Amino acid sequence: MRGSEGGDRAAAVQGFVQLSDPDNLIPFDIQNQGSSERHLTGSDFDIESFVIDGNGDIWIGEEFGPYILHFDSTGKLLEAPIATPNLTSFNSLTGAAPLVIGHRGASGDRPEHTLEATSSPWNRVQTSLSPTWLLQKTVF
Repeated sequence: MRGSEGGDRAAAVQGFVQLSDPDNLIPFDIQNQGSSERHLTGSDFDIESFVIDGNGDIWIGEEFGPYILHFDSTGKLLEAPIATPNLTSFNSLTGAAPLVIGHRGASGDRPEHTLEATSSPWNRVQTSLSPTWLLQKTVF
């Protein structure tokens, strides 16, 4: 990419890993349910993070479940999705109620990054807001 170091804006793909569940380990329907490869898509999981361990296995943190997903280095799912706790009630280490900072507003109920979404959470548990303001120009 072009930057202060004078790059040429070129990018080279060094590899690709297609995530899949050929052994039918996922206990719910996926987008490619009927195929033998059972390639996974963004409709199946919302990947938030990943780590490649010393053996080359890929560990993925996923938002929908939320789950932890374990794949081999070729992208094949090795075990059923590991459910993680979805805590909805807890206190801070001092025992006080947590400080809840909203980023996109009430994204589950209102369009993200809108005034409606950012004002709605104030009626809930949100104690502050850290918005991402998008400046847009409409051209007719």
